[in-house]
Amino acid sequence: MIYKVGKDEPYDLPTDEGLQWLVYSYEDYDGYSGGGQAVALTNDGMVLVKDLGHCSCYGPFDGWGDKPITVEELLRAKEDVHDLQIMEDVMVKVRELLGK
Repeated sequence: MIYKVGKDEPYDLPTDEGLQWLVYSYEDYDGYSGGGQAVALTNDGMVLVKDLGHCSCYGPFDGWGDKPITVEELLRAKEDVHDLQIMEDVMVKVRELLGK
């Protein structure tokens, strides 16, 4: 299942093949650039997180899925400004889907 929690839909939105679910928030700025974030749970229980910020040189989902993390890493307490931060609208839906 794919869940849109933001304003727009990116032009290169992946299919949900290989995923239990995908949650994304995206805003198209001018047809050539945009921003947002996506979080997905793979069928093997790993989490994919992608910053969807881009310019016209590449799409929002370029490089999607190249650095999976665990659910525990996604949900762990953030202690540092360098820790992974998830957009609030995306995280609310992710927690709902994870039953957390």
